[in-house]
Amino acid sequence: MTADSGSTLQPNLSAKIPGSNASSRTPPPLIPLAFLFSALIALAVAGLVSFHFGKQFITDPTSDEIVGNVHLYLLGFVSFGILGALHQFGPVITMERLLSIRLAYVSFSFLVVGIIVMPVGLISQSEVLTALGGASLGIGIFAVVINLYKPLIKGKSSVSLTGLRISMGYLLITACFGVTFASTHSSFSPPTHLVLAHASFGLIGFAGISYMAVSERLWPMFLLSHGNKASYGIRAIYLVAAGEIVLASGLILDVEFLAIAGGLIICTGIIHHFISLYGYIKNRNRKLEILHGYIFVSAACLAVSIVMAILALTLNVGSITRDHLAVLTVVFVFGWLSIALLGHLHKIVPFILWGVLRNHGVTRLRNKKPIMFANLFVGNLAKLTLLLMSAGLGIFSIGMVSGSVYVVKSTGLIVSLAAGITLFNLSITPLVIFFRTKERSIKVGIKTLN
Repeated sequence: MTADSGSTLQPNLSAKIPGSNASSRTPPPLIPLAFLFSALIALAVAGLVSFHFGKQFITDPTSDEIVGNVHLYLLGFVSFGILGALHQFGPVITMERLLSIRLAYVSFSFLVVGIIVMPVGLISQSEVLTALGGASLGIGIFAVVINLYKPLIKGKSSVSLTGLRISMGYLLITACFGVTFASTHSSFSPPTHLVLAHASFGLIGFAGISYMAVSERLWPMFLLSHGNKASYGIRAIYLVAAGEIVLASGLILDVEFLAIAGGLIICTGIIHHFISLYGYIKNRNRKLEILHGYIFVSAACLAVSIVMAILALTLNVGSITRDHLAVLTVVFVFGWLSIALLGHLHKIVPFILWGVLRNHGVTRLRNKKPIMFANLFVGNLAKLTLLLMSAGLGIFSIGMVSGSVYVVKSTGLIVSLAAGITLFNLSITPLVIFFRTKERSIKVGIKTLN
């Protein structure tokens, strides 16, 4: 089956499309779309900030400017993207509605305010803005968890649901650390090992496990692969969750061997994640397409991050080189999550907008063929986004190794360009289809009247 097909999948999705029937469990499409498009905007802004503060990545990667920039990437893009997917597919996976649609809008509003105000506070070194932004993010995160409480607790048990329950716990822990650090920023400078523990809770405990959990549902759906009956997916989630506890404990207590043990457990979980992915790819009922490319590249980034972490721990190098290797470890973990997320956005957003178009009577293209998911974005632009993100990671690595500020700064522009192309591709194409169809309907109506 080609990327432009999907007839096997799409007719059975009407019960899961927002507004497609009165009993739909999913929230209004505006809610997940607001999270998802905000994530792309945050990625574009983060890239521009990286361009401006590129020098600090090399000279002082723990500066407030870089911390603010990192929050735009990890909170603004990765977390918003994951939360957008959870608001769309959480009710589908668990067969339970959100607690409150209004609360979803409230949580989104607090999160948007927080992700704007806190990085601005960090970059401008304003203690008040940093504290206010941290508080707004904390309120938004707690509101999200409360809103997802019903689906997560009462939902039908599955691999994905188990993973999401665990990741939401790590999200709360991350929020508690973040609010504490933001509110005491003027009087307390947390040591590096506590900052790393905070980062690991968010990057691995929340974002990593969330992706692993959701992918166990999205891979069968979007790759048309239902033959993977092995339990590698759930093992991966349990191992990474357990490893994160050990890793974070080692970081908090500043006990190196404990942190290394946690890292080894996490690596074992990642191997199981790769085996699960291999099972879905092997049993797929669809030819290789652009989403496979995103998944393969993201998996390669995760493997590279493991290599960088091992080098940072084992090489007998100076503190500056070790810091650069640590930065590259985080960057390639971000690459794993961001490239995977961008790839799935090219499925999730058309999945939502396909239902929106149907609800407005738009079911066929100008050539009278039924609208498929692949018609709602330009495939070559999706390939260009993957190429840009992949190149950006490679160029950033070269810049960090060579110490070239201009090479590192150029990465920010590449990332912003990739985000802008994706935003354009996923929004303009459906709008063009919608207005062309409506224009044709109006012309047909006028001819009928005449």
